[in-house]
Amino acid sequence: PSTIHGNWRRGTGILNNELYIGRLVWNKQRYVKDPQTGKRLARLNPESDWVVQPVPDLRILEQDLWQRAEARLQAIRQSPMVQKAQKTRFWEKRRPRHLLTGLAACGHCGGTMITVGRHYMGCGNARRHGTCDNRQSMPRPELEAIILDGLKRQLMQPDLVKTFIQAFHQEVNRLSREQDGAVEVKQKELVTIDRKLDGLIDAIADGLRSEGLQGKLDELEQRKAALAAEIEQAPPPAPRLHPNLAELYRRKVAELHQVLADEGSRQEAILILRGLIEKVVLQPTADGYEIELVGDIAAMVELGGGANKKAAPEEAALPALYRRSTKVVAGACNHRELTLCVEV
Repeated sequence: PSTIHGNWRRGTGILNNELYIGRLVWNKQRYVKDPQTGKRLARLNPESDWVVQPVPDLRILEQDLWQRAEARLQAIRQSPMVQKAQKTRFWEKRRPRHLLTGLAACGHCGGTMITVGRHYMGCGNARRHGTCDNRQSMPRPELEAIILDGLKRQLMQPDLVKTFIQAFHQEVNRLSREQDGAVEVKQKELVTIDRKLDGLIDAIADGLRSEGLQGKLDELEQRKAALAAEIEQAPPPAPRLHPNLAELYRRKVAELHQVLADEGSRQEAILILRGLIEKVVLQPTADGYEIELVGDIAAMVELGGGANKKAAPEEAALPALYRRSTKVVAGACNHRELTLCVEV
């Protein structure tokens, strides 16, 4: 369907291709890179930036036929059923059907692993574009079982949690020192501003009037108010990490593993588990795959600490001030088991 209908705003798809009526259009869209995923995203340019060139020798459709097709497409877009569906913005509510949808990557080219057949995953670049030599596939159920076992048994081992907690508190202490230094600088500036304000007020009281004096007074008052507000905004207290965090985490992942078998709660369990996974890299080998599972330990702490996933950021187990891109990695020598190779 996307090949035929495309996107009418961008002029993509067979039914929207103006080249069929001898009209060549450039610069309709530009591409930007998502800083989190590294993927290219298309963005529509303003119509005033489009470059249109007539190419009448390439026309293959009569204008009347093109206009009748456009009128029919416009009628479909404005029909009550389509308008109602678009108001729901259903495309924003699509949930992944599988645990690793969009998270598994080919270790050979970095492309996304896609569904191959009914129960297998393979490199999308190799299967769709022919730009990768990795033609191996792997059963999705087997891969998901390995990843779940890795989440449950490997990524929160007690020694890893101990290392993380130690590093976490070192980072908290460093941030505290930086904050104390910043507050001290602001307090000194506040004293200086008070002294300047006192001098200006005394000058005004003695009858001194000059151009720009009131503006300088207002500027100092605004800066004083801003500094006072910044000083009053105390940072949130550092969270206390549960000493049995690893065991709590493992138990909750085990419960989610069981919930996955229930169709009624499967989607919710998938969303929670996906939040623990940064990516899964499958490196092809002679006898299978070498699997690398990268997880976000901050999300693991939230799960182990029982944080509400719908809570505001300031109510999470790790406030934004203390969150970092800390990752833990579990690797596999083959596609049967995961062995830990920690990177914190």
